[in-house]
Amino acid sequence: MTQAPDPKPPLPPADLEALTRSLGDYAAQLTELMTAETEVLRTRRLAGSPAFQQEKQRLTAAYGETCAVVKANQAGFAALPDALKEAVRVKLERLTVASQENASALNLMQSATERVMNIVVRAVREHRAAIVGYTRHSTPPLRVPGGLGLALDRSF
Repeated sequence: MTQAPDPKPPLPPADLEALTRSLGDYAAQLTELMTAETEVLRTRRLAGSPAFQQEKQRLTAAYGETCAVVKANQAGFAALPDALKEAVRVKLERLTVASQENASALNLMQSATERVMNIVVRAVREHRAAIVGYTRHSTPPLRVPGGLGLALDRSF
């Protein structure tokens, strides 16, 4: 039978305090980033979206790693000053609100994009059906002069 790996020794209070502060910092940075992204989505400007996603992934990974270490040191966390724990709690509450608003805005934009794409697909299919040649079951189609013109507004 294999033995379970030895648990890691608890972190010294100074290290745990520094990690807890960085946890709050990551939460604050994520809150700012998500709030900025939500505002960009509300104004329907998508130019910075990939940059937002990359930075969110980086901050989320760092936040997750730090959170795991802090959770693994629950006893040491309980001994930290109450003011520090309260400051981190407030930052985490703000992060929760910002992430909910951000998810809502992202879902709204995804829904709008899908609606626009469905309109384009439907228009292309209708145009394609109108210009198809003779078929076994139909008379010659009326020719639509010119082509199908499409213009997409990329600012949504």
